[in-house]
Amino acid sequence: MIVVIASDITYNLEPFAKKLAVSLGAVYRALSDDFLLKNTGFFEEQKQGKIVLIGQAIASKLKVPALKIYLKESEEAIIARLSKEKKLSLEQAKTKHQELLKIEKEKINKLYGIDLNNLEIYDLIMRIDNLDQKAIISIIEKFIVKSTH
Repeated sequence: MIVVIASDITYNLEPFAKKLAVSLGAVYRALSDDFLLKNTGFFEEQKQGKIVLIGQAIASKLKVPALKIYLKESEEAIIARLSKEKKLSLEQAKTKHQELLKIEKEKINKLYGIDLNNLEIYDLIMRIDNLDQKAIISIIEKFIVKSTH
């Protein structure tokens, strides 16, 4: 089973994905977006185990069955988080977020032809503004159990 987690580009998914992998008895793989385009046979070899991957490009381009989950934050929550993490004013954090989002959307669209606004590819979209990692993992675990039975 392959689980792909994606979110806004400013959310650092790697620590979360590692915790989720441990909770699921899975392996976390840090793959670049380009890896998928060059190593399509990798997933055929991995079908027996559980793998957790991250990224919107991976979720869009993955050609094998996978559970795709998008962790969604409101813009206000993103700005507040960026302000705290980067020690910026709320206005600076808002500007930084908008700049990063514009650059990332253009880059991903140019490289992979992916519209990052299209969330229809995801099996589950979770609003995470008021949830901690433990709660998010618990919800994902329950979703996986329901989806695989």
